[in-house]
This record gives sequence, C-alpha cells and structure tokens, in this order.
Amino acid sequence: MLFIGRCKQLGLTLAEIGELIQFFDAPKGERCKASLKVIAEKK
Repeated sequence: MLFIGRCKQLGLTLAEIGELIQFFDAPKGERCKASLKVIAEKK
C-alpha cells in the first residue's frame, strides 16, 4: 500500500502503477529500469 501511495503522489495512474507492480518482486535493477520507463513515458 505504501508503494501505491507513493506512486499516486508522483502522479502515476492506476494503470501505470499496475505496470510497475509486476516488477515489484524482480531484482532491483529490473525494478529501476521498469520505473524509469514508466516515468519517461509519463513525461
């Protein structure tokens, strides 16, 4: 829930958060790459 709250504070939609959640248990590097991709697309 904390993760979702932080994403909402950043202005991400639930669809975008859903994209990131699939990487939640992935290794840190993959999580970071996925996060950066979603954020870059958001810009």
